Amino acid sequence: MAKISIKDVSNLGWNVHGERKPNGRFVFTAEQLQLVLLQEIRDELKTLNALLHCPNFQAIPKKLDAIRLKLPARKKRARKG
Repeated sequence: MAKISIKDVSNLGWNVHGERKPNGRFVFTAEQLQLVLLQEIRDELKTLNALLHCPNFQAIPKKLDAIRLKLPARKKRARKG
């Protein structure tokens, strides 16, 4: 089983506990790291979910539509050939 060594895990907020080696490094199994990766993805998805429900974020399409309506119409290209 592959193991990975990390020097400092105190500020990572992981809910897994690695084996501390005499040199001060922590060693984690592949299963532990997969769990950590899923926890990190979950945290990022929670952040994105909070942003997606923000009224300012939701208003962006309306603002872009209003800007588009104020712009002059685009000229159509003449076809070659």
